Amino acid sequence: MVRRLLIISALVVVFVAGSWIVAMQRFASDASTSCHDALPPQTSVTSVYVLPDDGYASVLDEINQARCSIDLSMYLLSDQVVIEALIGAEDRGIAVRVILEQNPFNSYGGQEGVFADLAAARVDVRWASDRFQYSHAKYMVIDRQSVIIGNQNFTGAGFNSNREFGVVTTEPLVVMQAAAVFDADWNSSVEVEGLASLIVSPVNARARILELINGADTSIWMYAEVLRDEQFTQALDRAAARGVDVRLIVNPSVDDDNVPYFLDAMAHGVQVRVQNRPYVHAKLIIVDGERALVGSQNYSSTSLDKNREVGLIISEPASITRLNQVFLTDWQRSSPIDGISFVPLRLTEMAVFGSISSGRWGVV
Repeated sequence: MVRRLLIISALVVVFVAGSWIVAMQRFASDASTSCHDALPPQTSVTSVYVLPDDGYASVLDEINQARCSIDLSMYLLSDQVVIEALIGAEDRGIAVRVILEQNPFNSYGGQEGVFADLAAARVDVRWASDRFQYSHAKYMVIDRQSVIIGNQNFTGAGFNSNREFGVVTTEPLVVMQAAAVFDADWNSSVEVEGLASLIVSPVNARARILELINGADTSIWMYAEVLRDEQFTQALDRAAARGVDVRLIVNPSVDDDNVPYFLDAMAHGVQVRVQNRPYVHAKLIIVDGERALVGSQNYSSTSLDKNREVGLIISEPASITRLNQVFLTDWQRSSPIDGISFVPLRLTEMAVFGSISSGRWGVV
């Protein structure tokens, strides 16, 4: 009899404990939903920030003001200021989720340490889906009400020594679509459809970026860390041929695989200048002084067709004015490419070695 009572008591305890766990899980889910639902509607606002000029403020303000959730997809995350801010958000009850690229290019040892530190601090962190060659995106959705989309990794160099650009927007369609991309990648599910407001690799990036270039009437101003895509370079060549003012700002030292593409562009009338500092990690295209693409896409087949990348085309006047001003300032203090040692071949040698347009050079 006593044994039977003990067994019944144990079963009751297990039942009550199980019910409590389910209830708490349901409560947490409901609380998360009600948290977002309870937030006041946002006025649609878009702004840009420029690095290293603007420092940490734009990113830290969004993290520190989060009230419900932070969803971050980041290729490289190593900056301790940002890591501590994310952990601090988790500590104050914000639901923080982070997607990291497990094996970044040329990064020996990957990001195991950062992953472990976040996990130890109870931040929900996952490795990026292996559906992509690299998850090279750099964006953060805050409270499902605002999103940061940028060029920069959350690293010390990204904040302090590189030329980088980012957009902060509360535009509802952009936020909704960025959140949908994050959720799909978080769950390693099928590709998201209907991304009209975003430039997303490998979904629509190639078509949308070529459309942007091909639609230029007067000017295309760009920062290019990487240029190694034949279709993209030919689009620049055609733009220059029809009288568009095409300018590229590049670094003094580039990968040899990029050199033929830079030479080809120069041979077709594209103006190229070298900027020594800050380092050009930016991926920015300003078209006709009125529209700008800010995002993580490099101008390569890997970036456009195989990676996860996220970008955004903006036309908000104050933001465009600032981007134009920064580009012109950098352009004026940069050096014309002629005589710069980063080019192992000279333009006069193009006739010997061929050009991309003639099919001589392969696509990396």
